[in-house]
Amino acid sequence: IFPEYQRMGLAVRVVGDIQNDIFGLKYKRIEIAIDEGNVASIKLFERAGFSFISKEDELLHYVYEGT
Repeated sequence: IFPEYQRMGLAVRVVGDIQNDIFGLKYKRIEIAIDEGNVASIKLFERAGFSFISKEDELLHYVYEGT
């Protein structure tokens, strides 16, 4: 999200739309990697129900299991 559009709830909405499968992707699992210094993204994905699974170098790996 470009800085001028941050803190407007856009990222929360996009993550929610993906979790609610509005795109019809029929996923079972979403995996992401976040730079350990990106605190805002870590908080966003943790609030969205993603679970920390591992760390590799400076990347934190999270997973979300679809329903």
